[in-house]
This record gives sequence, structure tokens and C-alpha cells, in this order.
Amino acid sequence: MTIIERENLAQAYMSAWNAVKHRPVSVKVLPNGWFEKQHQGYGLADKVRASSLLEGLVTLTRRLEVKSKEVTA
Repeated sequence: MTIIERENLAQAYMSAWNAVKHRPVSVKVLPNGWFEKQHQGYGLADKVRASSLLEGLVTLTRRLEVKSKEVTA
């Protein structure tokens, strides 16, 4: 994964999280394939791999899909 792809993954996760949870999360790209995820209001940051962010992104986008159907129904 290139640095641009890692930055895009981090941005996509942050945007999806904010859209679903209505509070920000910070995701920083770290060396060697790691990401640092920091939720607002929590003191500790988590170090995660891209696979964890991708799994989370799948969950968040599913929730967005469900919410969008509720609004139009």
C-alpha cells in the first residue's frame, strides 16, 4: 500500500466515523504499515493495521446505508 493509499484509507475511516457517530476520530499514518487511531474524549490512542481500519470501514458504511434507508422511508 502506497503512502497515498494509506492516507486515503485514514481519511475515509475518519469521514465515515464522523458521519455515523457524529464525533471526530483522528487517524494518523505511522511507519511500517501502522495507523494510530485516537477517539475524541479518550486518553489513549490505538495502534492498528490497515486490515482493522478496513473492517471498521465496512461496518461504518453498512450503518450509513441503513441510516440512509431510514431517512427516506
